[in-house]
Amino acid sequence: MAIDVGGTGARLTACRADGSGRYSTEGPRASVNAEGSAAGDSIRALLADLAAARPALREEGVLACAGGVTGLVTLVGSAEPLHRLLRDMTGAEVTALAADFVTAHLAALRGAAGAVLSAGTGAVALGTDFDSVWRRVDGWGHLIGDLGGGVWIGMAALRAAAAALDGRASLGSPGLAERAVGRFGPVESWPVQLYTAGDRAGRMAAFADDVARLAAAGDAIAGAILARAAELLAQTLNAALVPGADGQAAYSGGLFRLGAVLVEPFEAAFRQLRPGVSLCPAAGSPLDGAMALARRLADGDWGRPHEAALSIQRHQT
Repeated sequence: MAIDVGGTGARLTACRADGSGRYSTEGPRASVNAEGSAAGDSIRALLADLAAARPALREEGVLACAGGVTGLVTLVGSAEPLHRLLRDMTGAEVTALAADFVTAHLAALRGAAGAVLSAGTGAVALGTDFDSVWRRVDGWGHLIGDLGGGVWIGMAALRAAAAALDGRASLGSPGLAERAVGRFGPVESWPVQLYTAGDRAGRMAAFADDVARLAAAGDAIAGAILARAAELLAQTLNAALVPGADGQAAYSGGLFRLGAVLVEPFEAAFRQLRPGVSLCPAAGSPLDGAMALARRLADGDWGRPHEAALSIQRHQT
């Protein structure tokens, strides 16, 4: 069984050991409140759907359940309650909880050593050999980091839009202003919409789609924002390429669906930083990585877990 809990939604897939009888469902994103991440609510909703669809699941026996969770290192606190939740609702023999950048890495390079950049609403890179080398870069959230990620792009674009509406022509983009008003309404309403919203990072990150379309149409400010984002993302991935995890690199995440206006300058910036390192798109999604982790655990195969980014518990049956 594999679970992926992200900032825009959650997914679960389960199958028999031979790959047959696959079941998949989707659930709510992990919200953030004063206590941190409510990832447990997302996981509980997914498992409730599974229990309703497969009532004999516990009798069949769950060999392993692995979950990749956004904010596991920074916002979840202890993973222990999530392990108990997985165990209590599935009866799994072994459970694993990993930061979503770990499951993204497992899928992107098919479990090989190297560095992987994960970019969606935020941005984080991991360089690891899944044993003694664990180097995490960024992923600090939009107020501190996530440089070049979707929310960074959205924030930069909204600033340029507000500048244009203010008449600060040298800083603004009329095209971005028009798109921002079309998406969010009058500029006077933006602060209350965004500053008070629990999902403000996701809402600002969604504006990156408009930025990409304008950049592709030749808007200079939109193009400059994406070019700078590409440089920042390349620097994040470069910093994760440490000895023991420096042989190859990959990039993963929904942000790269923006297309060539981001991918091409990102690849060019990275190759300028690391001309000798192979760079490729991810071979799979974080959910694929969680399933790969579950299969390895079911087979009794794992190296050395990382105290914060990956925890594994075996349970008595």
